[in-house]
Amino acid sequence: MNRVTVFLTVCYLSSPVTASELHLDEVLRTVRERFLPLRASADDRDIAVADEAAAEGAFDPVLRARVGAIPYGYYQQLRLEAWVEQPTPFWGLTATAGYRLGLGKFAVYDGKLVTNAGGEIYGRLDLPLLRNGQTDARRTAIRRTRLGRKSAIVMYRREELTHLHAAAVRWVDWVASGQRLATQAALLEVVRARDVAWRRRVTVGDLPAIDAVETGRAVVVRQTAVVVAARVLQQASLELGLYLGDRQATPAQNRLPAQLSLPTMNVLGAEESIVLALARRPEPERLRLAQQQSELDLALHKNQRLPALNLYGGISYDVGRAPADPELGRSLEGPVVEAGLFLDIPIPNRAARSRVVAAEAALRKTGRQLDFSRERVTVDVADALSALAAARERLVLASLEEKLTRELELGERKKLDAGESTLFLVNLREQSTAEAAVRVIDATADTYKAWLGYLAAIGQTATDPPP
Repeated sequence: MNRVTVFLTVCYLSSPVTASELHLDEVLRTVRERFLPLRASADDRDIAVADEAAAEGAFDPVLRARVGAIPYGYYQQLRLEAWVEQPTPFWGLTATAGYRLGLGKFAVYDGKLVTNAGGEIYGRLDLPLLRNGQTDARRTAIRRTRLGRKSAIVMYRREELTHLHAAAVRWVDWVASGQRLATQAALLEVVRARDVAWRRRVTVGDLPAIDAVETGRAVVVRQTAVVVAARVLQQASLELGLYLGDRQATPAQNRLPAQLSLPTMNVLGAEESIVLALARRPEPERLRLAQQQSELDLALHKNQRLPALNLYGGISYDVGRAPADPELGRSLEGPVVEAGLFLDIPIPNRAARSRVVAAEAALRKTGRQLDFSRERVTVDVADALSALAAARERLVLASLEEKLTRELELGERKKLDAGESTLFLVNLREQSTAEAAVRVIDATADTYKAWLGYLAAIGQTATDPPP
């Protein structure tokens, strides 16, 4: 950056404000509305809702049908059947209702396929008593997806906390960078004004030429500091612009707040902060939901180790004229009631046993992760409280240093006016004052960010109600 660019930068910073200042609440509101990763996390919630609906679709009724015929041969016949199967979540009960039609000539061993001329209406109930009774894959899938939907909401909250915290930190860095540039630019103007005045005095012979060299050196040093500060501000603007939802724009410098004012900091005690963090932080909640999903899986696999003992019962009724088949020797009039038990014992059932072992291991793993997550939250809160206390103390000391440094600068200027000091010492004092002012800006920014870190540690953002 050359002298012309530096001069334009300084003039731009000193120009009247033409736009409203960009404050933190506007930044966070914009992030909630436009930030693409956060909107992508919201899409995950929609996916979880769709997954839940898909799992519930396992209990949708199913319509089935089949048709068969033997048009040529000794047993010429026609067979039609259509039925609706309705699985239910009530202890795995399945209800079936259907219609059959069997016309033609049938062998004796196929007598069950024969119906009256109007067909047969039937209904059936299947009730699992052991395996798939208390729970089954379909009901487990629904419960898991419900927990998955809750987990998606928790994960969205985690993403929101993460991105809002990052955006708030970027905003603090941006405002602090603008103040650093303004501080360096103000000192440059002081040094420039002195350089002009002293060069005039050198021209008329009032001062030696070496003094003009010293003022010129000071101008170059201050220009360099402005170049560095302007670059830092530009970088901070680009980083903040990433969170404002417009890749082509960055926040204008004339929207920089006049100063970085610290908010009212309501800080709870360590124990209260930890309790609040454990209740609000999404990480433990997500693991609690994962633990519940593991418990569902374990219950399912334990149930699948049981034998399948199903109770079934049904009723059927033929309508229309009975078939005139002398080989059948019977009439299909009146209702038919049927009941029975079905038993299925897999031997040695290694698949189900192995799944139980895996589910128990997964449950232990999730429990350990949850315990560590709670410890992590406790450490985060303790560290945030420590960082905030240290930042506040540093700010007090930096403010005191700046006050004392300004007093020294003022005294050195008075000594220079009285001929008891040198221009070199005055420049050093001004440099020290500028550095002290920058340290106050840094300490203020660090205190603000430490406060934001405390809020993040307890699961809050800067726009949430005070803890």
